[in-house]
Amino acid sequence: MVGHAAAIAAGEWITATGNWVNDRIHGQQFKARFLKTSMPTSVDGIGRYLASGMIRGIGPVYAKKH
Repeated sequence: MVGHAAAIAAGEWITATGNWVNDRIHGQQFKARFLKTSMPTSVDGIGRYLASGMIRGIGPVYAKKH
């Protein structure tokens, strides 16, 4: 997928709209015109989100504590 986003963290879901294009160098790609992120809802997704560093003071070690 090719597109622009302010920030996407590990564990977030992405919904995209756009078109398939054929790039001369990279081949077939999905060129997104609109991206929407959603917070993770699964335990694994929440753990990856917390470990990504998006929340100050929470890193990979602290994110693994339940």
